[in-house]
Amino acid sequence: MNTERSTISPPREKTKKLFRVSTIGNGIQTLAIWASIIFFSIVGMISLIITTTMPDYTYNVQFTTRNWWIVLILSIVVVSILSLLSHKDILQKIDTRVLSHVLVGYSVIFGVFWAALANVWPEWDPFYVLKAAQATSDPSLQLQCPGDEVSWILCPGGYLERSPYQIPLVLFDKFLYYIFGTGTYLAFEFINVLCTAATFYLLGKLAEYIFSEKRFTNTTLLLCFAFLPLIFYITFAYGNTLALPFLIAALILQVNYFKNRQLRYAVISLVCLVIGLLFKSSMIYVLAAMVVIWIIAALKDRSLRDGICIILAIVFYITSGFITSASAEYLGLNPNNGEPKTVWIAMGLQKPSKSSPNNYGWYNGYPLKWAPENYDLSQIEVESKESIKQSISDFKNDPAYAWTFFSKKFLSEWTDPLYESLLASNWSHRGNDRPIMSEREISPVLHSIYYGKANKMILLLMDTLQFLLLFGTTVTVFYKRKELSIHQIAPAIIPLGMALLYLLWEAQSQYIMPAYIVMIPFAGAGLVITADKFSQVINRIKS
Repeated sequence: MNTERSTISPPREKTKKLFRVSTIGNGIQTLAIWASIIFFSIVGMISLIITTTMPDYTYNVQFTTRNWWIVLILSIVVVSILSLLSHKDILQKIDTRVLSHVLVGYSVIFGVFWAALANVWPEWDPFYVLKAAQATSDPSLQLQCPGDEVSWILCPGGYLERSPYQIPLVLFDKFLYYIFGTGTYLAFEFINVLCTAATFYLLGKLAEYIFSEKRFTNTTLLLCFAFLPLIFYITFAYGNTLALPFLIAALILQVNYFKNRQLRYAVISLVCLVIGLLFKSSMIYVLAAMVVIWIIAALKDRSLRDGICIILAIVFYITSGFITSASAEYLGLNPNNGEPKTVWIAMGLQKPSKSSPNNYGWYNGYPLKWAPENYDLSQIEVESKESIKQSISDFKNDPAYAWTFFSKKFLSEWTDPLYESLLASNWSHRGNDRPIMSEREISPVLHSIYYGKANKMILLLMDTLQFLLLFGTTVTVFYKRKELSIHQIAPAIIPLGMALLYLLWEAQSQYIMPAYIVMIPFAGAGLVITADKFSQVINRIKS
């Protein structure tokens, strides 16, 4: 009998350990789903009531609660229309392929129209990056440090060395400059148009791969038609829009990996991810979400293949760092001279200025505090850590201030339905020796979009869309919480990671726009579910 026990016990013990590991994976997934439900429902209620605006076209944030009742009425109207379309089976009958192609055409036509109508130029970071590309393309360039603005960008301790994550984008701009010369900015705008169209198209594909439900996919595509901020960002010659289609493609390919269990999909997914991160390194939260999903899958299924994917993700991320370093050395810059991350956390915890009393933790120029000739990494790290310690001390000594700080910071990030998209083409201040965008001559149509009735209408419609995205996502995660597989939850956990990151990091509402973009497939599904429930209620009332 004793011999029998000694033979049987080890396998049983191993089974128990494997069961515990699987239980941990299931527990993490359940926790992530319920955290998402709570997060989206709370932010949805806040978004309904509060709206963040920047009416003077600076970073001066203002809050309003005037339009919540109109947003609620419009949301009910949208759900009613979807209910009618679903009841008459129109959502099911719409040809998804045709709708996708129409969406692409709409995005290209509207995007080109907006670029022509806005008729602006690059400013702030997009200007510095493009200026660096132009200057480094000039073989006769001779820097004088300190010197003019070009010197400030390229000299040791200047803009690019302290922000090395911009360097891959500089090389991209150099490539465009080599082909298009003085038309580089216009070429960049057109590439933004194509990337916007690709992003919308891929969101439909993401919905299709996640849910395999035609009505959900078609509603996702319809929501993309309404997402005007991404169209408005076409004038923003920066990495944000360029990165989006690659990151959405990475999510689609990860879903494909889980469906087919073939490593090649994971590898191609990570290639797309690295390209996206080279354009916009701050979107690392997508990588974090994908790794979390692979970790949960590895724990649940005890899969070696998922473990390999985690290792590959780390390797690919390190590779992106090597690419950035090689790019810096190609331009003759020091890749190891970037500002410490503590600088951005320090800024994200600093008090607002008197001129912008609601801008808690927003960009305030702190990373540019040190002139290139006084750029000392060790001293900068000491000063930024001291700033962080002072902020923490202020929070401890005054809990009411801490609540005000983080609540207003969160509100200003998550309740701006335009995500600074119109600000990007209508700044009311400028850099050195450049005209002020908001003072350029504009058409009556453009004036109305920035200041008049069209502006009020756009703000109201985008406010409604923002609420619907949050509401629809909440509905999907709640009603499908028991059905959602691990490969389906990335769009739900990405915004969670972003919320945690940007509570501490420098705040801007433009940084939060990708969270709403990845919500669109879940929101499309949730609005159809809501429309069906609405139809059932109406039918009961009628009967």
